[in-house]
Amino acid sequence: MRLFQALALSVALGAVALSALALGAGSAAADGPQFDKAADLAALDACLDANFEDRRACIRSIMHPCVDSTPAPDDGMMAWKELDMICADREASAWDAMLNRDYKALRAKVDEWNPGTGDSLRDAQRAWLAFYEKECAWPLDFLRGNNAHHADIACRIEMLAERAIDLHEWLEFLE
Repeated sequence: MRLFQALALSVALGAVALSALALGAGSAAADGPQFDKAADLAALDACLDANFEDRRACIRSIMHPCVDSTPAPDDGMMAWKELDMICADREASAWDAMLNRDYKALRAKVDEWNPGTGDSLRDAQRAWLAFYEKECAWPLDFLRGNNAHHADIACRIEMLAERAIDLHEWLEFLE
């Protein structure tokens, strides 16, 4: 299923790029877009709070506005692909930051509630990390082409977000 989601993301990103080019949007700044990681993490926190019933609605909540609000590059489709990847990496980075922050807090909270059980969480996280790496690697081997990088980042965004949401919800439960 993730492969189809990744391919759909690739098509959607291409459509966004073509739409902006057709509208004749302006050119990007010479240094490229600048992002505030703390602001992105705060935006994810706010999104999760606002979407308590459907937290998956927050997935791609950083990437889509990033692509939509960044001035269109005027060097053609390759520049659009680079912008898409910058915005997708920004999203993945925000989810990764949330995952790491909440994992550390949850591990401390779990040990506080029941000393020694933090090791079980650590083992589960290590197993998840191994699965995450393998799950996102096989589409790259399969596609080996222009869509491979979109499949990779789409997988990483989905998996990081889902795990971050899981850990976030456990942390809320224990607080």
